[in-house]
Amino acid sequence: MKLVDLTLKDFTSELASSSPAPGGGSAAALSGSIGVSLVSMVGTLTLGSKKYAQHHDATQGLIDQADASRLEFLRIVDADTESFNIVSDAFKLPKETPEDKAARSVAIQAGLKQCTLTPYQILEQALVGMKLIEAMLEGFNTSASSDLGVAALHLHTAAYGGWYNILINLSSIKDQAFVDDYTTKGTYLLETIDTLHQQILDKVASYL
Repeated sequence: MKLVDLTLKDFTSELASSSPAPGGGSAAALSGSIGVSLVSMVGTLTLGSKKYAQHHDATQGLIDQADASRLEFLRIVDADTESFNIVSDAFKLPKETPEDKAARSVAIQAGLKQCTLTPYQILEQALVGMKLIEAMLEGFNTSASSDLGVAALHLHTAAYGGWYNILINLSSIKDQAFVDDYTTKGTYLLETIDTLHQQILDKVASYL
């Protein structure tokens, strides 16, 4: 059964167990999905109010994008655990001969790269979500201001959760070009997310 098909009670029980996966990456992706779900909710509340009729077309587009992002985050919840399992299996490969050791090393390095790419997708989606909130703030049902603030907080958590998972994997990857590439790209995404996050919280606070 997929993690996303578990009840909240069962999912959190899995997180609390001694198993290393699901772990922080899957939790970060779930946080992101909650964030964009709140964006969809605020959009739907806006559509339901005649007061914001002039924003309805734009809002519907934002809802559609938020729904797509929610599904992508949910995909990553399972993908992150699957990536971890690939690395875990690679570490269990035989290392009796030089050939075994070489093959095992290649498998581990490939797995670590996959474990970097998956949380990088969390960062990408977190930026998508932040931009959706930024756009929705141009015209929305202000009675749901606090919900957009919570959405931003969840997406910020998702971004940092993804970043920490990227860093811990990069520290074991021997391909320096790969390490440099994802360090640069990840840092840029995180800085952009940080800036948007603060701008959003400041604007949300002005409505409270």
